[in-house]
Amino acid sequence: MQTVFRLLNIELPRDSGPMSQTGTGIDIGNLANLAPADLVFFGKSIHRISHVGIYLGDARYIHSRGYVRINSFNPADPLYEDYLHSLFIKAMRILPD
Repeated sequence: MQTVFRLLNIELPRDSGPMSQTGTGIDIGNLANLAPADLVFFGKSIHRISHVGIYLGDARYIHSRGYVRINSFNPADPLYEDYLHSLFIKAMRILPD
C-alpha cells in the first residue's frame, strides 16, 4: 500500500493498524459507500487490524497475502473469499474527493 500511494505523493504508515487511522472513515454497512482506491481493512477487532487491501470497485479489492491477488466481497463472485470477508472491519478514504 505504501508503494502504491507513494506514487501519488501520499505517505502512509508502514503497518495496517496505524494505516487504518489515516484518512476519512467510510460506513461499510453498504458497499456502495466505497469508491475505487479506498483502503479496506481486515482484523479480528477494530483494535487488531492485521491486513489491508485497495478497493477496486464492483465489490472487488486487491491485496497481498503471500502473493498479490484480487478477491471479492460478493459471495456470488468466483473471487469471493469467505475468510477475509468475515474479517472485513473498516474502510478509509485516502484520496481527496
